[in-house]
Amino acid sequence: MRRPKLFSAGCSIADRTQTSHSYGDYLAEMLDYDYVHLAGGGGSNYRSIRQIVQAVSSGEATSEDMIV
Repeated sequence: MRRPKLFSAGCSIADRTQTSHSYGDYLAEMLDYDYVHLAGGGGSNYRSIRQIVQAVSSGEATSEDMIV
């Protein structure tokens, strides 16, 4: 059975800027989800939406997954 995935998109706050783990890493571990890190330092809202739309369009993100 496929484990659900947690997708995290965003800017420097969601990224691993000057740290080894982001809040998405910890949240995925707590929920026992696989983690997909889409955040990027200096990323815009347009980039975040584009990353999420691409994950959904490609089938990587499904209705069983969580996107933050």
